Amino acid sequence: MLKAFRLRWLVMILAGWLLPAAIVSAQLPLVDLSAGMYRIEAELAHTPQNRQVGLLTADAGTDPFRVATVAHGGLHPAYASAYGLETADGYVVMYPATYHQYWGKVIEPLTSVDRRYYDYFHGWGNRIYLFAPSSGEFAHLEAVPFADYYSLELLALANTRYIISPLPLSHDKLKLIASPPHGSEGANTSLRDRLRGTRPLYIYENMLCLPRFFVSHGVNVFDTGDDLLQAMAEADIESLRATLFVERRFWAGVDGASLDSTSGEIEVRVSSPDRITLSVETDGRGVLVISSTYSPYWVCTVDGVEKGIIPAYHTFMGVVVEKGTHIVQLEYRPPYRASW
Repeated sequence: MLKAFRLRWLVMILAGWLLPAAIVSAQLPLVDLSAGMYRIEAELAHTPQNRQVGLLTADAGTDPFRVATVAHGGLHPAYASAYGLETADGYVVMYPATYHQYWGKVIEPLTSVDRRYYDYFHGWGNRIYLFAPSSGEFAHLEAVPFADYYSLELLALANTRYIISPLPLSHDKLKLIASPPHGSEGANTSLRDRLRGTRPLYIYENMLCLPRFFVSHGVNVFDTGDDLLQAMAEADIESLRATLFVERRFWAGVDGASLDSTSGEIEVRVSSPDRITLSVETDGRGVLVISSTYSPYWVCTVDGVEKGIIPAYHTFMGVVVEKGTHIVQLEYRPPYRASW
């Protein structure tokens, strides 16, 4: 009996370490993330329901999307995960270094002037957060000027459709869709929520958000990853959508590197942490972008024929597609996956 007890605890410990690592590798931390893109089914969570966050779950059955959380006042990204939402952020034990570098650009407006969080993120890095300034200045703002602290464009590229915040935010491309109630009724609701362990939140829609899957029609090639990341941080959303950003060493292996597509249509048939099936139609040669973290264990086929995957936008995936309509399938096949 003692041996069985020890074995059960060993299995639980290994599952606690290996399963999150497998999820992160399969998607963005994703972290899923397909980046933190942890996915926890809401019915298994024990967090009291928050009406504002609950609004987002109704949208979860359409095109896939991610959310991110402004981590202030004890609010963490795991709060959104408990509702079954995919997150671009999170507390992640193991995830790709390329995503760490990407997120460093997301929060660079903050970390470039906040040495504490620069050292914390770049020296440790397990928290992929939209950190609040260590100075505590958020407490003195009527609304947080989002662009002063984070890159909404890079969040958009990572398919981050919603931002959850305990504070009001200010950005012309953030649309408020839910906020704490006001007035006497609001005061009573707030007290009730606090007694239940929930909290009123602001939820914004990122109007720049790019879809999880899209077709790029041009390409910008860079000699180093640092050059690529800097160019991405300076690019507007239109450039990020239309033009693939890729390192020369990866693009050099593409047969016939020219692209000539001008439009692309994508039908999502399957989208899960380890399997993706898409119907892709383009009017020329383009690059299908999948904004989940690149791993050499992803295997892609186009119309049943295996096709190479290139690291796109430093940390995501890209597949060259020819003119016409094609069925593109991706499957995550790590060497340690279970055979059943």
